[in-house]
Amino acid sequence: ETKIEIECDDKIELSPINFASNTPSGDKVTYLLKVRSKHACPDKSIGAPAGGDGIMAPVGLGGLFLILAIVGVIAYFVGGILWMKFKKKAQGLELIPNVGFWKDLPFLCKDGVMFIVDGVQKLLKKGKYSEIAKKRV
Repeated sequence: ETKIEIECDDKIELSPINFASNTPSGDKVTYLLKVRSKHACPDKSIGAPAGGDGIMAPVGLGGLFLILAIVGVIAYFVGGILWMKFKKKAQGLELIPNVGFWKDLPFLCKDGVMFIVDGVQKLLKKGKYSEIAKKRV
């Protein structure tokens, strides 16, 4: 078995390969070779700090997605409330678009969590039988 360790050294294009050690282990020998190169250093343009070049650098792709999602939710509620108020002449809680869905959402989340928990419990008990209580008639 041969292991090669490549270390970052931004001053060297490619150093000579150094034989570091050989370690016998039973019927197998492990050789360790070491080399240094500037090509092993992390690319500084990847994951650049905030304020870097480009429009995406300060927030990143995840931040952009989050911003768009928040703006979309706000637009959904504001537009929906205006539509319900002026076109449908709704009042009170009925101003909320799809109010039935939003009232049911906590229970739907609970059902989803319980579905996952039940599935995990069934996986953990796989192959085990539970005794059924016998009732006398």
